Amino acid sequence: MMPATEVEVAIIGGGISGLYAAKQLQRRGVTDLVIIEAQPELGGRVLSTSSIRSNAASPTAVSCSLPSYDLGGAWHWPAHQAKIKQIFEELGVQTFADSHDGDLLVEQSSYRPPTRWSAKEPESVFWRVQGGMTHVVNTLKKDVEDAKVLLSTAATAITTLDGVDKVRVDCSTGTTITASHVLLAIPARIAAAKISFEPALPSSVRSTWESTPTWMAAHAKYVCVYSTPFWRDEGILGQVLSTAGPLSEIHDVTDLNGTHGGLFGFFALDAQARAKQSDEELKRACRGQMVRLFGPKAAEPLADYIKDWSRDPFIATEADARVDGGRGPGPSYTIEGSSLEGKVRLIVSEASPEFTGYLAGAFMAAERGVEDICKARR
Repeated sequence: MMPATEVEVAIIGGGISGLYAAKQLQRRGVTDLVIIEAQPELGGRVLSTSSIRSNAASPTAVSCSLPSYDLGGAWHWPAHQAKIKQIFEELGVQTFADSHDGDLLVEQSSYRPPTRWSAKEPESVFWRVQGGMTHVVNTLKKDVEDAKVLLSTAATAITTLDGVDKVRVDCSTGTTITASHVLLAIPARIAAAKISFEPALPSSVRSTWESTPTWMAAHAKYVCVYSTPFWRDEGILGQVLSTAGPLSEIHDVTDLNGTHGGLFGFFALDAQARAKQSDEELKRACRGQMVRLFGPKAAEPLADYIKDWSRDPFIATEADARVDGGRGPGPSYTIEGSSLEGKVRLIVSEASPEFTGYLAGAFMAAERGVEDICKARR
């Protein structure tokens, strides 16, 4: 436990927006800061297969080094999101466009073969980071390695202090932090549910926070890895639309080097339906679907993974699990009508002025929070 301490800025949440805010604050001369992260690792909604147990379907996976595949946020669209392209260039990470060569598959029944459709070049090409978004997280971690970082530490209360223009952040570990500014880089619903505010959040602010779905919080991803992207040899794109399930949408996530083949899919089953089955049962169903779509070569992946974001207590609430976590109108960025106004700002992606819920939104929300803190310091 870190003893009571005083900093200029406390950042609650060590995902993309929190880490990027820390980097930008340090670049602009604000070095007295702390990052408070409830999870044992930094990253937030960025998670890779290299970070979790593989549950290999084949013993081969135990002895080979597999590429890292994204289980959380992965895509960006530089044609429309020029800012994120610039940020990735500044960070020195390599990006590449998803392949669109080959036919896409449409599956309408588990009892009939899928239909092949000639894929047209998409109007908006999906781009990814070589090495996965965890590579971006690791790069940002190196950039802010001088900052104080508290892991496995959840913020539990934020209180305005009388007589000084500061707030106190109480943590689950017993640590207390006094700060001039707090940046909330966590989902709005999580902030409303897990942090006690004094004075209490105005009803208008609490209402927008509680009604803002957390993007991806209701969903689960399945990733399977093969020795080669064998479907490409047969002129298949690796993109699938299915009404048969259990996966409704599948994409080829083979990396730029193509040393292994990777496929990922979104579950059609909602959180309640997924909760009735074990991960192994869900994986067997997914492998069966892969065989229906891509043939017997898909029967035994080197490894496969499931990440169900609805089960993550620091990402999803019960409200997220009940409904599709889509993009809403956006929560209140500041706590207007309270003594916390000007001291506490929400910089999660859902609070971004643009691209809410997307990776680009996380960077833009962080930049807005940093800019306002720097203005307040002048």
